[in-house]
Amino acid sequence: MTTREYMKENPKKIESPEKTIEEIFGHQKPDAVFATSMDITEEPSKKEGYKSGSYADLDICGLLSGGKAIVIATTEAAKHFPKAMIVTNSQDRGVSQGRPTHAHIYAEEIKDLGVPKERIVLQENSINTITELVEIIKMAAKNGWQNVAIIVNDFHRKRTEEIL
Repeated sequence: MTTREYMKENPKKIESPEKTIEEIFGHQKPDAVFATSMDITEEPSKKEGYKSGSYADLDICGLLSGGKAIVIATTEAAKHFPKAMIVTNSQDRGVSQGRPTHAHIYAEEIKDLGVPKERIVLQENSINTITELVEIIKMAAKNGWQNVAIIVNDFHRKRTEEIL
C-alpha cells in the first residue's frame, strides 16, 4: 500500500509523520534502507555536473524519473531509523560516456541532506530493477540484514513487488 492509498483510507489515524512512517514500515526497524535508482540528469551548477531527476525529467527509456523523490524519502527514512545503513543503487547505462553512477549522485545528495557518509554504502553493480533487487538480496545475505526497506516510487512499486 502506498502512502497516498493509506492516507486516503485512514485519514483520522494519522497523528504525526513519525507514526505514519512506523505504519508504512510495518512497525519494523530496517537494518538497511535501499534507495532504488530512477536516473540522473545533467545539472551544470552541481559539483558532479549531475543531479537526481525530478518528475519533470524523463529517464533513458523515456519514463518519468522521480529520483529526487527517492532521495528525499530515503533521507527521511534514514533520519527515522538512525541505525539503518543506507544503500544507494545502480550504475548508469551511460557510465562509459563518463557519466557518474546513480549510486554516487544519490549518495552525495543524501549526504548533503544530513545523513553521515559513514552510513551510506554504494551498490554500483546493477543497471535495472531486476539487477538492483538481485544485488539487494546479495547484500542483505552478506551483511546479515534480516529486515530491509526498499524505497521505490509508486509507478515502480507493483513491478518491484511482482519480481520479489
